[in-house]
Amino acid sequence: MSAKIEEALSVTCEEPSQSSDSLVSIAKSKVSNRLIHSDYRDYLGQRLRELRAENSHYNIARVAQKIGVDPSLISRLLRKSRHLDLCHVENVIEAFKIPANERELFFFLFLRSRFPAGASPVLDGLLEQSKLKVTG
Repeated sequence: MSAKIEEALSVTCEEPSQSSDSLVSIAKSKVSNRLIHSDYRDYLGQRLRELRAENSHYNIARVAQKIGVDPSLISRLLRKSRHLDLCHVENVIEAFKIPANERELFFFLFLRSRFPAGASPVLDGLLEQSKLKVTG
């Protein structure tokens, strides 16, 4: 083989190395992608897709079992034809394995679904503070 071909093969066959900085930026982008949702149900849908990517056995039935509800409720919730009851929020947070640094924001998104923007200036202010604290 010619030296040029060997050189080209050695460059293309090298294992790509990712620095810890690039891994951190990838993790931050995953988090910030979840934080762009204005509806907690969209957030839960994305979170379920992430959990499925990590474990193919993690599905609606498993989540429903962990929460203690019928799987059809979770399905309707993710299709936005049903809202979550306040009594289930804590179990949903656990079942969807919502990271600690996103739980407050998730709860505010849940509250937002009950109080539209502008209906509660206090909630609007808290939601804005929470976004800044999590993403900043």
